[in-house]
Amino acid sequence: MVKAKPKKSVKKASSAAKPVNLKEKLDSQQSEIDQELARIEAMIHKSHSDFAAPEAVVEPVHVVSATAVERAVEREVVEDVRELRREFVSPVNYGPLAFYFLSSLVCVAALAYLFGSIASGVFFAFFGLFLWHTSHEFHNTRTGLLKSFIFLGSLVALLYFFYWVFNDTLSLLLCIIYALSFVVAAVLYFYHVKRELSEEIHRSFPRTFLVMFYSHMIAFTAASVLAYVLPLVLLGDSFVSMTYLVVAWALPVTLVYYFLTKFLYLRFFDRKHVKRDFLKGLAHGLAYAAVFTILVVVAYVLTAIQFVWTERAVFDETFSEVFTALPNVKAEISSVAFTSDDADLLGMRVTQEIIMLSDQALQDVTELKRSISTTQFSFGDYFSDNYFSVFVNDGMALSHLTGDVASMVEVKSDLLREYTRLKEMERVGMFDGDARTLQEHYYGLASYVGDARFIYKEPSDVASLKQKLASRDSYSVLMGDGKMLEFNMKFMPDIEVLAGDGSRFSQRFYVLLHHTILFRDIMVLVFDTVSSQVEEVLDPYAVGSLYQARSVEESMESKVLRYRILRSNYDALLAVTGL
Repeated sequence: MVKAKPKKSVKKASSAAKPVNLKEKLDSQQSEIDQELARIEAMIHKSHSDFAAPEAVVEPVHVVSATAVERAVEREVVEDVRELRREFVSPVNYGPLAFYFLSSLVCVAALAYLFGSIASGVFFAFFGLFLWHTSHEFHNTRTGLLKSFIFLGSLVALLYFFYWVFNDTLSLLLCIIYALSFVVAAVLYFYHVKRELSEEIHRSFPRTFLVMFYSHMIAFTAASVLAYVLPLVLLGDSFVSMTYLVVAWALPVTLVYYFLTKFLYLRFFDRKHVKRDFLKGLAHGLAYAAVFTILVVVAYVLTAIQFVWTERAVFDETFSEVFTALPNVKAEISSVAFTSDDADLLGMRVTQEIIMLSDQALQDVTELKRSISTTQFSFGDYFSDNYFSVFVNDGMALSHLTGDVASMVEVKSDLLREYTRLKEMERVGMFDGDARTLQEHYYGLASYVGDARFIYKEPSDVASLKQKLASRDSYSVLMGDGKMLEFNMKFMPDIEVLAGDGSRFSQRFYVLLHHTILFRDIMVLVFDTVSSQVEEVLDPYAVGSLYQARSVEESMESKVLRYRILRSNYDALLAVTGL
């Protein structure tokens, strides 16, 4: 059995070992831990600096004094008040509205010079003052839309009333400009929400309307002055086509009008962007003027094409009547000869001359119809108005032939009537003038016809105008003295609408119109129609031909018929003219 050692020996062994300092040991371990934590924190900080975004630099906030803000606002208010004063309180010296207003007064004077009179010009100058003052009051007092809209709209009726009072072009034009401006301003006010100047537009309808009216008036005056001056540059001594006038005259005039209406309106509300407003106005003017020109040219060409179709239909109807009438000349004479069982009628010299004249006329009409039916027009002919000149020449030729055919038909009827009478006289043995024989009757007829023969002598004014027709390309020769138009108006008063009225602009416009190929050809056609009709009445073609051929060898009966036909026509002429 083993015995345990006594406690005494253990105590001695412990006391014999080296003593250890516990505090130092704990401090050493704590230091190691701190170092390790520091190393870990350094690694973590490094990893954050590598991946994290750089911190934003925060600017220091400037502290603004409330007093400075109040002073800035006060300065802005003062500037706004000064601007309003410049625009409205002192319109004579300051503000864009003053420029528009004063310009409109100048425009009224210019328009009165071109279109109206002193009385109407003075009235519309005072109307401009009234309109400016009323619209200014509506704008400053912020009058409700309904009241200003109704009042300004009702002035259209007032202007129309004064158009009846003055009865001049100026009153009508200003009434139209006012109504147009009112409608456009109303459209802008109610529907122009998303455009650039919507805030200014919707702020005041009276101001919008006033600026619109002034813009249109200034633009129209500038366009009218240009239209009045351009003919002095564009027109020479020649005649021009309608297309030339549209492109060279109407296009610049409409361009100026549309450009200024847009530019002046934009310029009123925005005076800082002159170049931008100018380009906008120019684009607006070019677009509208181009559309206007294209529409007018297309409408004119379509009208010209319709005219060609219509005139060809009229020509066809005339040809149909002529082709019916001319063959009937010989057919009716043959029918009477067959009915009376008298073949001598067809063999008489006078009868053969009438049939020969009808055959020649039939040949001429056939050739003219062939020429007209084969004529084709290109677009160049429509643009140059050559189509109209061709139709005028064809129309005059057909008119002359139609007159000749009418006289032949009349002479044919005279032949058959006088032949029947002559046969009755021969049957009873008693002739006109107490003549008992055919020869005595012939001598009496020859003496009467010789005394009653009216020798047609062309009047000097007609002869002078016919000489001018040789210079149809010269305006100064053909139309410069106005005698052609004066002559035509005597016989056809309806063409007085082409003479123009008393206003200066109207006179210049009609000078422009008189330089057109259309006007020249119309005047030539009217003159030729009038002169040929007068000549046909005084000296019919068939009657003159029978008189000129009276000395040919023919039978006594043929001579008597010839002179009876001549006497019948001379008696009718004396009854109509009283000569």
